[in-house]
Amino acid sequence: MCKSHVERSFEVSQDLIQQANTIEQDCSHDSCLVLAGILRDCGLKVRSATVQAQSEMNRDEEEDSNRLRGAVGSPS
Repeated sequence: MCKSHVERSFEVSQDLIQQANTIEQDCSHDSCLVLAGILRDCGLKVRSATVQAQSEMNRDEEEDSNRLRGAVGSPS
């Protein structure tokens, strides 16, 4: 469940960055360029947070897997 939220958040970050790129290509008005900067900044922050969350989730899964392997392999 959590993994799907992280994946969707990464997609949203890519959408924000792409929107910023589109605005910069299509508009030269200062207010549009400010908006593009805000969108890019938000997209990069969301992407960074999702990469960190994914890394932590992967680490937790690996630790859980190692614990299970240790429990299975240990004598009773």
